[in-house]
Amino acid sequence: MKKIKYAFLASLLLTGISTTLVSCEDDDDEVTILSAVAGDYLGAENCAGAVSDYTVSVYNTTDDPGKVWIAHVYGIAPPLKATVSGNTITLPSTPFVYETATAEYNLTASGTGTVVGDSLKFTFEIGGDFSDACTYSGSRAVVLKPAGSTP
Repeated sequence: MKKIKYAFLASLLLTGISTTLVSCEDDDDEVTILSAVAGDYLGAENCAGAVSDYTVSVYNTTDDPGKVWIAHVYGIAPPLKATVSGNTITLPSTPFVYETATAEYNLTASGTGTVVGDSLKFTFEIGGDFSDACTYSGSRAVVLKPAGSTP
């Protein structure tokens, strides 16, 4: 009876070890960074002296390496498609709708920005139902390494 008990405990131990070893495999997919400007930038915008802190996200498009998406322009805009050339981002006049609990605003956003190192400076204008001119400055939250680069 003791042999059966020890055999049973040994099999449980081996099952636990093999499960642990299998779960330690690296199963993370590689993320290919198509644009050196991609990243989440933590910073602040300045619009005529009014300062607001928020995060702007710039990310790749898989179908066109000359384009990126910029999310949270003005702290409210949905992802907007922009062109990128080197470290320069250009957002053509792009319409979007901003909804609050009591109103809906038809707006446009346009602007240009540059990424130098891990810093983004983006100057933009909001037009439509109301207008504003702003500059956003932020630092990349996570430093990204382009595909093929060494750590």
